Amino acid sequence: MANKNLVNSFFKFHNFLSEKDGIREIKAKVTGLQNTIQKLESLSHNAVEESIDLNLYDFISGDLKTTFSSTQQALISSHKELSGLDKIYSDISKSRNDLIEELTELREAGVSSGECILCGYDWKNIEAFLLQIENKSEQIKEINSDKNNRLQETFTKFKSETIKQIIELINTHIISINYNKEFATQLLDLEDNHFNDLIKVLTILEIDYSKYLSSEQILDVSDKLELFKSEISILKDTSNTELVETYFLEYFREYFNNEDSQSDSVTVEQIEAKKKYLSHKLSLSQNQILQSKSAQLLEVTKKRDTAREVSQKFNKLKGTYNSSLKSYQKKIIKDIETVFHIYSGRIMQSFQGGIGLFIFSEKEGIRFQTGSKKTYDAVFTMSSGQLSALIISFTLALHKKYSQNKLILIDDPVQTMDELNLYGFIDLLRNEFNDNQVIMSTHEDMMSAFMRYKFKNYNLSEQRINLKELATG
Repeated sequence: MANKNLVNSFFKFHNFLSEKDGIREIKAKVTGLQNTIQKLESLSHNAVEESIDLNLYDFISGDLKTTFSSTQQALISSHKELSGLDKIYSDISKSRNDLIEELTELREAGVSSGECILCGYDWKNIEAFLLQIENKSEQIKEINSDKNNRLQETFTKFKSETIKQIIELINTHIISINYNKEFATQLLDLEDNHFNDLIKVLTILEIDYSKYLSSEQILDVSDKLELFKSEISILKDTSNTELVETYFLEYFREYFNNEDSQSDSVTVEQIEAKKKYLSHKLSLSQNQILQSKSAQLLEVTKKRDTAREVSQKFNKLKGTYNSSLKSYQKKIIKDIETVFHIYSGRIMQSFQGGIGLFIFSEKEGIRFQTGSKKTYDAVFTMSSGQLSALIISFTLALHKKYSQNKLILIDDPVQTMDELNLYGFIDLLRNEFNDNQVIMSTHEDMMSAFMRYKFKNYNLSEQRINLKELATG
């Protein structure tokens, strides 16, 4: 669509690009004539002083110019005279009103003399005097109105004859100029080199475009455009457009400076030689890339083989570790399962699952169960107090089997235990660990006293140490 509009404008305006200065002058002249018509049409009998110079136009006769000028001046003079009469009439009317007011006051005061105070003429009485004043005022008003009517008639005749004739002459002259306003406006908006690229293309295609160029100032060149389309359809490019790349135009601008002569000077032999050269350079470049990629592949392959070897060793080490861990778990369970079962049963005497817990080794670690046929971990059914008892049982079982010293430190074991579990816990300590030094912390004095009481009954030494008293003492 853009190319079609360009060709359309080319056919309309190309022949007139060299005439732009002349057309610009004609446009200014026509605009001046149209402004003169507007001024003539805007004249009225109350506004005839508009300055209009008809001497610029030689197509208007001298007699008509004279008639216009003299009539306009006469109208201006009459308008000024009428304006003066209006002022005189206004002043007289004011004086008359003042005089009437004075005479009225005299009459009311009983004075009946009709003598004029200006000329001394005796009108016999005031009523006759006032009547005469009113008559003279009306005569002045009629004179003023008559002059205004004659001025209006003169202007109407002036506009209907002289001005009308001048406007008709101006319009006839504008038509004779053969000026197309829209055509001129579009033409003057174009740059002188607007069609240079199109002309180059048409020249390359060897198309004689001169026969399509309009010689008249018209906007409709559709017939020429259709003829042009018929001609270029024969020259339609049948080459494979898929081979045309978007960067071709950029290359033409970069390497040939948009000059057809530079591209035309290149021979087929030069192009073939250039193709061989580029093919050789491409082969070298691809060979270098291949060598570089091969070296990279070799390096990556070595790293992969090394990583695979390390992974195999790691997996073997991991298997050894998991096997050792499993064996260690089984050994620990085997060593403490009986002791743990007894200890958990003695501490958790209120547990609903029975007396004592069993311990098993699983893939995920150690599982505590209430029976050998149970499949779920017992910790999911225990209260916080029972879990605390389970952990203490497990820890004491490990201590009993593996500890090399006789020292047991337990931090506030009774916090979550009920009384029955606490009783079993203390009983376990004084029977199974009576040869150990047991140190327990608690914040409950009653529980401390109870534990010391139970140990004392077994003739075991006990001692209460209050850290708060030591800190403040």
